[in-house]
Amino acid sequence: MVYTSQVVTIEAQVKYILEALRVMDDKSIVALEVSSEAQAEFAAYTDARLAGSVWNSGGCSSYYLSPSGRNVTYWPGSVRNFTRRMSAIELDHYGYRTRSASPVVEAEPATSEASA
Repeated sequence: MVYTSQVVTIEAQVKYILEALRVMDDKSIVALEVSSEAQAEFAAYTDARLAGSVWNSGGCSSYYLSPSGRNVTYWPGSVRNFTRRMSAIELDHYGYRTRSASPVVEAEPATSEASA
């Protein structure tokens, strides 16, 4: 998305993170990790959308392409598409851990020999 202000994309990403934190709090989730299936689907979607683009074809080299020639940085759609995709967290794209039912045990404060 080199054709728009990065402020728009940064704001969308911040809103996505805040929404993820809200969902995590609501559902007592302590850790999220993108599922390998969701990552593979997104990579296939991105590769297909960028295959014939000026960013990928024609033998040009650019900072968009990894050393293996794969475009791993450029969003393959419009800003509107990006902000829509970032508007809600899809929890089924993640693996996650919830808080355990057992209470958290507080560690005893360390005592130093100097204060004893």
